[in-house]
Amino acid sequence: MTTAETPPPPAWPAAAATGLGAMPGHDVAESLRVIVGEVPELPFLPVLPARGVGADPVGRSIALLVDIWADVVPSGWRVSRRPSRDVRRGRDLLDRDLDTLEELASAAGTVKLQVCGPWTLGAELETSAGNRMLTDAGAMDDLVASLAEGLAQHVAEVRRRLPHAGLVVQLEERLLPAVLAGALPTASGLSTVRAVEEAVVRDGLRAVLAAVPGVRTALDAGRRPPPWSLLGAVGFDAVRVDFTSLGRTAAELDPVGEALNAGTVLLAGVIPPAAPANGPAVPLAERARPITEPLRALGFPDATLASLIVPTPAGGLDAVPGGTAVQVLRSAREVARLLAEGAGADGLDDHPIDAHR
Repeated sequence: MTTAETPPPPAWPAAAATGLGAMPGHDVAESLRVIVGEVPELPFLPVLPARGVGADPVGRSIALLVDIWADVVPSGWRVSRRPSRDVRRGRDLLDRDLDTLEELASAAGTVKLQVCGPWTLGAELETSAGNRMLTDAGAMDDLVASLAEGLAQHVAEVRRRLPHAGLVVQLEERLLPAVLAGALPTASGLSTVRAVEEAVVRDGLRAVLAAVPGVRTALDAGRRPPPWSLLGAVGFDAVRVDFTSLGRTAAELDPVGEALNAGTVLLAGVIPPAAPANGPAVPLAERARPITEPLRALGFPDATLASLIVPTPAGGLDAVPGGTAVQVLRSAREVARLLAEGAGADGLDDHPIDAHR
């Protein structure tokens, strides 16, 4: 039941495009100015891995944990007995980033936050013995509870700073397909970690989402096909789908169509994250075609594409030059406008996107 303390989830903004989270550079203010300028309908709090330890997606997520701490060791992040310099740095960076978000995104109607989900975090974070945390069921229970509490505090802090903005929380679970398949190598590299049962994964994800009522939620399982069966069971509102690598077989397209029929929003990767340095203007219809072609073939009308598709880059932008990141986000917004207009792609072939403007 919705209360005054728990606002209803925001409606998905119309004609929205967004990014996946990672951006290039070291200056969060510069990054946020680009984001708010290029994707104002759904701006996001960026992650800037180039700043080093604590600024990477895993480090930022560890900074949110309650009563679980970690140090950086040669193999990655490992649980520690007390707050470490690495965690303190991550928390300091996050606090400063939130100050900047409050300053530059105060007028935003909806803002998206990104955090590693429990299963990717459990795969990346090592126990004191050097094993992946997800190999220890008790440790994973503690991690799920810690992340849920930390994420609730994070959302409350953003709401305090941006009281008029709706929020979207995107769980980054790029290792989730490997967790479910038992495809992650052990610390020795001589074998693989046992697959985690889908019911256990489902319950962990549910526990995290239950801690943040009143927000829209999205699952980002990386560029591989997401675990579709978990979407409805967990209750995600949106899912990332990389349309630049999506095949045209029934096995690949049918789950996408079923998700749209269920009202799931697709964060549709459509703009390659590495634009060519030089080249001719790209027709807008060509940019949109990886989305429009398969979904129209499935029988979805333009109205559905406009309301349930949020164009994004096809990957993170942290490894591209700043100017390329600007253009990729701008191109995603242009595709969102095309979908909102409901115009036939063939009729827009004379509306190119200049890859260098």
